[in-house]
Amino acid sequence: YHIVTNFSIGSVFGVQAAVEVARRSGLSLSTVHGIECGDNKEPSFRKIAAICAVLDFSLDELQQRIQKSRSDNLSQ
Repeated sequence: YHIVTNFSIGSVFGVQAAVEVARRSGLSLSTVHGIECGDNKEPSFRKIAAICAVLDFSLDELQQRIQKSRSDNLSQ
């Protein structure tokens, strides 16, 4: 499952969301930020699944949000 980069947890869920996602998923904050900002270009399925579980997203919903975000960015 390939995840597109630059999905901002904070922009969708609030400023402190990345800290809470990291805590609840068991991932480090640097890992969550790396995925969020695109530094981690190919995060593992396990990491993405953990983030989705915390955010109560299906993987399909996450992919749809990422595609919409990319589309919005391209139209600007």
